[in-house]
Amino acid sequence: MVLVDGGTVDRRPFDSRQLALKKLQSPADLTDGSARALIVLAGALSSQTDRQDLVKRLRLLAAPAAARGVFIVVVAKSGDEASAMAVARSGAGQLAQWAQPPGVVLQQLVVLADSHGDRIAELCARCRCGPSSNDSLAIRSKNGAPLLEPLSLELELLFRRAFHDYPAIHISKENGGKSSASVWKVETQGLEQHTPFIVKSGGAAEMEEHIKTYRDVVADRIPFRGCAPLCLERCVLGASSQLAVSRFVEHAVRLDYVVPERDVNAVVQAIYQQCWAGGETGPKRRSSICFRSSCP
Repeated sequence: MVLVDGGTVDRRPFDSRQLALKKLQSPADLTDGSARALIVLAGALSSQTDRQDLVKRLRLLAAPAAARGVFIVVVAKSGDEASAMAVARSGAGQLAQWAQPPGVVLQQLVVLADSHGDRIAELCARCRCGPSSNDSLAIRSKNGAPLLEPLSLELELLFRRAFHDYPAIHISKENGGKSSASVWKVETQGLEQHTPFIVKSGGAAEMEEHIKTYRDVVADRIPFRGCAPLCLERCVLGASSQLAVSRFVEHAVRLDYVVPERDVNAVVQAIYQQCWAGGETGPKRRSSICFRSSCP
């Protein structure tokens, strides 16, 4: 479903992409799990009053939409795109995409002209929205008791989205890695016994760079099994934060615990050194030390 605020749009390009359109009645509509995009019709921006009206609408809608992974398209009159972008930065300035480091692409909000109907529909169809929130998910501490310190509203929402397919999770905070991210161990509760997850939570741009590096450099390229794979479908993006979710490496010892005051260059090289058991045609053997500092 695509929500529309401020008027109506041509249905044809959305129908051809099997997208339903619905007029936004209130911000509560953003909690509908079927909503994947929000179109904000800017209208005329010829006066200060027009621009202030758009700022107010975006301040009301942009943050809750982005927090739930709902993609935002601000549609301006042809020729007013630059003005609409300036207004969007003012009205939705808390979005992570405005504070991204070089090389990281976070597209939570775009501004397009009303003459680009097909492109708007295509972006709504292809946007990365992620799973919706499971508002009934029980989030408890490791021993099943209520959390001693409540999670922030955005972090709680991200957990409810990332683990939407479970009735309950038990979380415990772990010693962090070398970044500013927080690290959590997550044990799931349900009909089946699943292995735990490790979750890093932090700024959206920082986590996006972590996820992108894994996808482009590690996944399907490094045959090292001491580093648990990322669960890309659970790496949900909010308004300003993001989760990087991976499988938990059990029965492993962190390298920074074993050699805290040594030169570890030789150890890291040994992890990737090829050891041949049967000549050049024999199988390769690799070390199984977990050297990722955020992995217990």
